[in-house]
Amino acid sequence: MYGKQGGDWGVHDIGHVISLLFDIPHGASLSIVYPAWMKIIKARTDKIDRLGFELFGINNSDETISKLEKFFRSIGSPVRLKDAGIHKDKKKEIYDTLILNNACGQNFKLDENDLESLLELMYG
Repeated sequence: MYGKQGGDWGVHDIGHVISLLFDIPHGASLSIVYPAWMKIIKARTDKIDRLGFELFGINNSDETISKLEKFFRSIGSPVRLKDAGIHKDKKKEIYDTLILNNACGQNFKLDENDLESLLELMYG
């Protein structure tokens, strides 16, 4: 994120896992991961509010995430794993691969509980 040397890359790492396991484009995996990730980290940063102000003229994390999801849907990109045809029976496989690949971020580190919550949010 802005002001952090090298970036976080957690969302991209998670997106790569989804893309690898289910052969979906990286952009589609990111449109699934980003909103869920933002919901997890919103209490840790004000940057989502800043993003919302810059993109949508609002200063509220939940509204920003909702508008971002609406935008992704408007361009035909999935926002939930089920939108990409990935069913809940794949949850353990995804979780295990996230752990194996240490897909947790650098600035906003996600622990095992965060990853569980993230998966629930990605399923909706």
